[in-house]
Amino acid sequence: ELQSDLRTARELADSLRERVTQEKLRYAEMEHGIETLRRDKERWAEEKESILQALERIEAKARVQRQEAENALRLLGDVFEAGEDLSGKSAEDVLYTDFKEFALGEYKVSAGQGFYMSEKAFDEASQLISGILADIPARAGVDIVFYMVTSIPKQGTRLLFAGEGSEEIVQEAFGVKPVPADDTHAGVYSVFLPAIVSRKKQLIPPVREKLLEQ
Repeated sequence: ELQSDLRTARELADSLRERVTQEKLRYAEMEHGIETLRRDKERWAEEKESILQALERIEAKARVQRQEAENALRLLGDVFEAGEDLSGKSAEDVLYTDFKEFALGEYKVSAGQGFYMSEKAFDEASQLISGILADIPARAGVDIVFYMVTSIPKQGTRLLFAGEGSEEIVQEAFGVKPVPADDTHAGVYSVFLPAIVSRKKQLIPPVREKLLEQ
């Protein structure tokens, strides 16, 4: 009986040692995991700091570039405004600076265009052209005359036009209802066309299509 008790005691001791060993291993794994997490946390903190510093450098560079771009635009605007000064120029000077005639089937149309950086020159050109445009179809022997007052900053065009049936043609071609250009010059109409800046590629093709449908 004593031998049996000793065997039982040894078995219990072995079992306990096994459990202790397993717990030590489990504890060691936990410690390793905690240490790994600690190192990862430190690494992540370093990486986060590096990322934040990189972002600060990028933002600082972007601010400098934005300021340089704004300065360049202001300078460009001043240069354009000086170059597009319409003081002393007649409406004909403005109209015929860049003026072309197009044969569209049995119709003839003329189209002038000016590019303007400043709002002041944009409005001045519009007023000058509006004052003479109604007489141009008869003088030039064309059916319709257009003048594209194109704004560089807005990337769009105020289209001034005159000629018999021109209102319907423009409305059908561009889906915009024309309005009188101003209160003093009858027969001259206007629409603003966003993203329309090319006479050859964006104005004439839809006008040709609608005229040929007549």
